[in-house]
Amino acid sequence: MKRRQFIQITAAGTLAAALPGATWPQEDRSALQVLADPGLLALLGSMEAIHRIGRAFRDQFRHEYGVSALRKVLFADVGLSFTMSEGQIRDRLDQQIRGDFERGRTVRLDGWILSKTEARQTVLYSILNS
Repeated sequence: MKRRQFIQITAAGTLAAALPGATWPQEDRSALQVLADPGLLALLGSMEAIHRIGRAFRDQFRHEYGVSALRKVLFADVGLSFTMSEGQIRDRLDQQIRGDFERGRTVRLDGWILSKTEARQTVLYSILNS
């Protein structure tokens, strides 16, 4: 992700979270970007590292690879709905990630230990930004 794109997505997400009526339209590509935002990993890792993690995930979890499959699993695991604001979605994702670590739902990919939710977000990010 280029710096400019990252700043635009972050600004849009912050603005949408601040607006009480901001919801996530089903077909909006920027909505997928919210779901595909791997948080700190995007800030600390390089794009190549994220793509390597995506490839490692694909090799281990072939049945979950692809935008539709990942979105479906993330929605079910995190309890998301299309009527939630982007801020609510981010909060739910953060809660799920903490819960994953507490329950030992982690995976080791390319030297990183990630929660299952983070791993799925990273793969979705990698697919959407290839």
